Amino acid sequence: MKIYKKYLIRRNLDTYSEMIFAGKINKQFNQKAFYPFKDKGIDIIGLDKNNNLCFYQLKARNINQKFGEYWFQVEEEKLKRFEKVTRGKKSFWVLCALKEKEQFAFFKVPIGIVIRWYDEAKKNYKQKKKLFLHIKPLEDGTYIIAPERVAKKINIMRYLLK
Repeated sequence: MKIYKKYLIRRNLDTYSEMIFAGKINKQFNQKAFYPFKDKGIDIIGLDKNNNLCFYQLKARNINQKFGEYWFQVEEEKLKRFEKVTRGKKSFWVLCALKEKEQFAFFKVPIGIVIRWYDEAKKNYKQKKKLFLHIKPLEDGTYIIAPERVAKKINIMRYLLK
């Protein structure tokens, strides 16, 4: 897989993923995308024609060449802050996995599932403040959560946007 050098800088990758995702929610969910003036854990606010709000926190990553997985870093305090700020409204973490040809696989995961995934991952790690959520691409174009013990509890394909 060829990774374009301009997206190796995470800031560029994050900005690019936000632009692409904003267009996707406009087409797929008929939502207008708004960007908060100050980043407090919400990257995009989606507003539909009935004035319903959705909150999106995007995490964009390249594939880890050594392990063949996407590693999305999660810090517990940021996770809890996002949950607190959105106060149970429609809130999602969007995991943006950069594929070939500058395309993304977007996983729109509800905050409750991310917390469950995080808690499951936390059980086996000594470092409790920062963890990584792993998504492994398979050859047939599907994805699973790594390690497999967590994948048995959460089917990541359920949250893949088409």
